[in-house]
Amino acid sequence: MEEKKELTTQESAQNLLNKIKEEGNILEAQELVEDNNIEFEHNDKRYRVRLLNRREREELNRLRLQRFGQLIKDKNVLLEPDLIKVYKERGIDIDKIDEEMRRLDAEILNIRLQLGEALSKNQEESSLNAYKDSIVALTEKKQIYLIQKSQMLSMSLENQLLSYVAELITYLTLEILVSEEWVRVFKTYEEYLGCKDDILIDKAATRSLVLQYI
Repeated sequence: MEEKKELTTQESAQNLLNKIKEEGNILEAQELVEDNNIEFEHNDKRYRVRLLNRREREELNRLRLQRFGQLIKDKNVLLEPDLIKVYKERGIDIDKIDEEMRRLDAEILNIRLQLGEALSKNQEESSLNAYKDSIVALTEKKQIYLIQKSQMLSMSLENQLLSYVAELITYLTLEILVSEEWVRVFKTYEEYLGCKDDILIDKAATRSLVLQYI
């Protein structure tokens, strides 16, 4: 039964990774950053996300602390270490996932060193491509583990708070171009939550996180 559960989470992680690939490499969005914002088109309208200003950072911090206070009082919300223990009691060892990711990191590093040596010796392109393909395959495997772990721990207090902060950043920084002037799309967080355009929110959230953390 546990083997079936593990397979399900792996398939879910693989599906999510495939979706990310279809959306395009998020690193490419870094090239679109200009004057601390990223512009994009959606339904023939021009949008952008930008860095938080000082007032918005203060508002973000106030709301984050408020949500933390709510979550920490809820006995049904577990801290990440406690949630990991619960999984282990049910036969799912997240520590082993961490061990596997460390093993993959070591293997990737080893192949990169081999690739560097091959480049210095001017080996044939086919040999170089073999090293590169191995690195890509191992990196994708690690990404699946990362997504799998993230999904399993998504309900921890820490991750709920991170998700909330990500939503707040998108709500605070998403703007639309109206008559050559940029205006906030959402006046309130409740208005943001009520938005039915999931594609717009996904586009904005992805670019907003890239902008805040590059």
